[in-house]
Amino acid sequence: MQRNVQCLSPIRDSWRARQHVASWMWEPTVSKGDSNDDSTKRFQSILEALRPFGRLREIRLAGVPLMKWQSGAHDAFEEQVLTRLSNATIPINNADCWFDLWVWVRVEHGAPPIQGWVARLAQLDMAFGTDNPFSALSFDHTLFRDGNTHGEPNRELHLLNAPLLRTALNNISLVEGPITEVDGFEDVNQYGFLTRNS
Repeated sequence: MQRNVQCLSPIRDSWRARQHVASWMWEPTVSKGDSNDDSTKRFQSILEALRPFGRLREIRLAGVPLMKWQSGAHDAFEEQVLTRLSNATIPINNADCWFDLWVWVRVEHGAPPIQGWVARLAQLDMAFGTDNPFSALSFDHTLFRDGNTHGEPNRELHLLNAPLLRTALNNISLVEGPITEVDGFEDVNQYGFLTRNS
């Protein structure tokens, strides 16, 4: 997987953009500390947990201008974000992030799926500190769903992408603790999305 390559331009043949499709929340019960250094360490752990599956595209830190990755060395962008968070002169209480995802999609009608980066497929919201910390990963699209919800079956993309999502959710849980809330469409669960009976 190349983290510095540009995103694919997928066709949305069997999946679509939809609001509030899925979200998973974690509420750490062990205090991670109140300082920006503590927040930086926690955020870095989340980045590492998502690394096989996602790369940070944009981040808005409270009190800090929006930071975006466009091209070039992605690791350098992440380092810049972590430095900005650690060195902020005011306490950073929350972060709103958008991630590209390394997923299977089609780029032509009738063509087999290919794997690559697709821009801004996931949002991660985090609250830092010791007063109600949380992290929440959310999707506003149906790429990972099984079924025939848009006129064409999405089973192939669902089966290819489901293990990627399951691994990412498990990795975050290793850092943040167990998932405490799952929300969205009826087929969302703590492992991703249900595979429907054929």
